[in-house]
Amino acid sequence: MNAIILPLTGAVAMAAISPDLGWQVHLVLLTLLVLMQGTGLLICRVFGQTAEPFLALTLGFVAIAHALFASDVLIPGGLSVVAAFFVAPAALGFALARHEDAQPPIIQTVGLTLLASLYTFLWAADIGPRMRVFHTKNEFPFWSDGLLHAASLAQFSAPAEVGRGMVYMADMPRAIYHYVSYLPAALLPAIAGVSPIDATMLSWLPFGIFIMACGVAALGLVLEGPFLAAAALMAIAAVPDTGRFGFGNGLFCFDWLLETAPGTAYSLGVACAALAVLVRWMRDQRPASLLLALTLTASCALVRLNTFVWLAPTVALGAVVGWRHFAMRSKQGMTLLGLLGLVLLLAALSSQALRTDAGGFLFSYIEFAHRDQGPANLQGFVPSLQPHIGRWGAGLVGVGFALMETAGWWLPLFVVLSLVIRRQGRLEAVDSLPWILLAVAALMMLLAPTPPDGDFSEFRHRAGPLLVVILAIWTLRLGAIAAAGPMARTPTVRGRVAIVAAAILSLCFLNITISAAKRPRMAWGKDFYDQHVPNELVELAPLLSTVRGAKPRFVVARQSPNSRNTDDAAHLVALSGVPAYISRPQSLLVAGGARGEEARRRLAVLDRLNRAPDLEALQNAMRAEGITYYIVSSARDAPFDSERHAAIGHQGEYAIYSAK
Repeated sequence: MNAIILPLTGAVAMAAISPDLGWQVHLVLLTLLVLMQGTGLLICRVFGQTAEPFLALTLGFVAIAHALFASDVLIPGGLSVVAAFFVAPAALGFALARHEDAQPPIIQTVGLTLLASLYTFLWAADIGPRMRVFHTKNEFPFWSDGLLHAASLAQFSAPAEVGRGMVYMADMPRAIYHYVSYLPAALLPAIAGVSPIDATMLSWLPFGIFIMACGVAALGLVLEGPFLAAAALMAIAAVPDTGRFGFGNGLFCFDWLLETAPGTAYSLGVACAALAVLVRWMRDQRPASLLLALTLTASCALVRLNTFVWLAPTVALGAVVGWRHFAMRSKQGMTLLGLLGLVLLLAALSSQALRTDAGGFLFSYIEFAHRDQGPANLQGFVPSLQPHIGRWGAGLVGVGFALMETAGWWLPLFVVLSLVIRRQGRLEAVDSLPWILLAVAALMMLLAPTPPDGDFSEFRHRAGPLLVVILAIWTLRLGAIAAAGPMARTPTVRGRVAIVAAAILSLCFLNITISAAKRPRMAWGKDFYDQHVPNELVELAPLLSTVRGAKPRFVVARQSPNSRNTDDAAHLVALSGVPAYISRPQSLLVAGGARGEEARRRLAVLDRLNRAPDLEALQNAMRAEGITYYIVSSARDAPFDSERHAAIGHQGEYAIYSAK
């Protein structure tokens, strides 16, 4: 019974979040959760881990999502077949766990399961109503990247996109990147007929919160038992971050970051699971535990690369600290050498930028984070220090502020409690892990390489929620140790009542505050939130997917080469499930290489299409380039057909011309 409670309550939470998806979708989600749970139980058994449901479900997610992704890379289009393959491993996992499952449900397991599911439901309860707004008013009350995520999910599920490479430059090979978290939700359009945009926002987004909650619970259980696990879930639900209360820097808001980049929540679940297994290895020194921890860490790269680059050094150095064959001095020396090696590696990756402008490379993110994020209580404070202590001095002070703004009140509490417990001689080797993560985070904020698209925040900022979760869990653990370990003891009836009351209060606070917490506070963020999708695009999008047995791709007339974040073509990709010939070209041009060259060539082709003197010339050019649809958005486009008689669809100033 214990093994099945978590999938059932998780499925109920998902159904309550998105009832509009229909029972077929939620039956698929329940099936996936059961498969993940059973597969995870089998993995636990293979690696000699205690078969607790939270770690098992996270392991099952990792296994199934990676298998689905691998199948798409090798043989696109067979996701449902691969998912069905996991019926046998899942059944075996449940069968092997039957002895534990034959016991009556453990009250702590039931309580934790309900808490994780309620946290997921309350965190995501406003998503359904917001999607109804989108479907009725075409206002997208989310961060604009949500539409881009829908396009990313569609490439694994929409018939016109499967096996077509890049969705914004159709039939160009797609890089292997952190797409793994999309794959379970990508089953929904194929099996249940739900649209990619609904599968993304109503399933993929909240499911990541559930995986995160499972990972947090798994780490809490390993560290100190069920009451630390419960306290950790309550803490991330109820303790406000300094982005809203305190420093007021919205760039570091925990819940905003989770909704803006939903893959982060998945990666937090995987990271917590990796650290949970690493903690077990540090205590039992079983090679199988270390192997599983390293495997989970590696898997995080394809779940969320941003989190992986902070997690991997932490796990590697944590393994050094936890290896009992080394003396304490040797461990300390090797840890310092490891951090130095990380510095040298990061410097080597960005050697040209360091030679050209060392100060600009090191401190560009820190200065951006403290200069352009108003309204904020300390807006401009760090840059104002430069006349007094120089750019380098202000930058180093800014790193300290950035760590505090990221981790919030957990950072000073963790430091104080660590010092207290250290004096008592009650720290374990596992308690070095948050310190290692802090050091890695500081180095990444200064030295993480800038990706080809030029966004220096990619690896310096977006893994910040990992620091929040880990410091919250360890601070609560140290607090329990300082209070003579009350979480490790079975509480009295009064204590149980207090725990239930605290859980109710934390969930009530989450329910009251979460909607505001997910909205951007920064002034510039308003340009990327609540975007209006033209009604004409919504009406015309279904026409693009009417071609069967072909490889359709469309292009929008006069596509601006400066478009980077979103444009009409990107909206159509998300709405139709058809890839664009070219969309968001600036993001492709700055990447350079073969993609940049192909983007430049396609823009030149588009220019020729825009100058076509008549319909026949336009269609000949489209067929020569394999473009199925040419979409105009103003009267100056395709002037040879001002009345749009030759268009296959027409809404307002928008019209679609077919190559046939």
